Amino acid sequence: MDVKNLNMRTSCVAVLAAFASVVAFADNAEQQPGQAAAKGKASYERNAAARAPEFETTGQQSAAAFAAGPVFITPSLTLQAGHNDNLTGAVAGAEVSTNVLSVAPAATADLTVDGDRYSLQYSGSFVKYASSSADNFNMNNLLLQAQNVFSSRLSSTSTAGVLYTVDPRGSNQSGPTTEPNRYRQGSLSADVVYGAEGADGRLQFSANTVNKRYLNNRTVTEVQDRDATTIDGKFFYRVAPKTQAFVELGRTNFRYRQSAVTQDTHEDKAMVGVTWEATASTAGTFKIGSANKKFESGKASGREDFSGVSWEGAVRWTPLSYTTVDVNTARATADSTGVGDYLVNKSLGATWTHSWNTFVSSRVGANRTNTEFVRGGREDTVKQTVLGVDYKIQRWLKAGVDYTHEKRDSSDVNSPYTKNVFMVSLTGTL
Repeated sequence: MDVKNLNMRTSCVAVLAAFASVVAFADNAEQQPGQAAAKGKASYERNAAARAPEFETTGQQSAAAFAAGPVFITPSLTLQAGHNDNLTGAVAGAEVSTNVLSVAPAATADLTVDGDRYSLQYSGSFVKYASSSADNFNMNNLLLQAQNVFSSRLSSTSTAGVLYTVDPRGSNQSGPTTEPNRYRQGSLSADVVYGAEGADGRLQFSANTVNKRYLNNRTVTEVQDRDATTIDGKFFYRVAPKTQAFVELGRTNFRYRQSAVTQDTHEDKAMVGVTWEATASTAGTFKIGSANKKFESGKASGREDFSGVSWEGAVRWTPLSYTTVDVNTARATADSTGVGDYLVNKSLGATWTHSWNTFVSSRVGANRTNTEFVRGGREDTVKQTVLGVDYKIQRWLKAGVDYTHEKRDSSDVNSPYTKNVFMVSLTGTL
């Protein structure tokens, strides 16, 4: 057995055991909060269901928060260990097979003031590969969100974030490198909703900007630095008690930092859709319309504009209180990272989640994504199957096992691959 892989496994077992002991000690040492803290915690729990989706606790655990004055903090820690038999997505015969160890801390701080909610979230991921240390990476994500209610008709959500992460080797077409492409991404967004909760009509305006800057491998990544700005508006009209039809108009501008890059574009979308919760067991959103992507430099760029159909849909079916089926589909364009003028992606996926009893739940998922590299002479199809089982050891402690099989077929003879990833995990909260 490879010494590095053996050391990785031994370290993983030790870390998992130590983590379980620390969390158990914290649970036994829990103290009763004072009256002011108890009152604040009750307010926090009443508002928990209304928090933005990115702040929700996932899985079968019931995370607890601790009070720091008027702020309630919900921490968590996930440890993972496993094996990836094709780390860089290489063709047969060139695979890098390695054991993996990951540590992922996270924390959310919530503050409620006169019905307005302010949230600060941190999530990180620190990943080590036993047989390919050059691919080790750290991910750090910080997000600040404010949800304000000005009246029964007017509310807003504002978000600011910064993300440090990587493009893993083999994940795009930017060119061969000896390490992943690291980048920093900053974002600002604002959503304003006008219209009472039960009104027939409702307006929503959104604006966001994202800037992406690569930090290494500049000979191949310098041309990918860009800014993206989106302005979007929706009008919702209630056609049934739990069903709303809507019209959406939006524009996204992409600006690349290097003047020699000919990928500056604007993309306009005009879509119609419906969002519903028609019965107690079914909810979803679907929209479809036209998308037009135009290169700013026109024909001088030598690139081809896009005009076609775009759609996006997500449906959740809950036939029983302990089982759900999620189906999603989309068709949209994406900027090229080295092959073709741009990409057209079509995806379809489904996930079945089932709770077998109070302690055990499972996930089965399948996804298929087709990518056309327009004027690049290439087309890819990626098929992915995911299997997972979670076991709730305690209210605050969950163990999991996940297996992912991924296969890419491609018209480019150097691009097909098959990948299998097996991971075991332990997640703890307060």
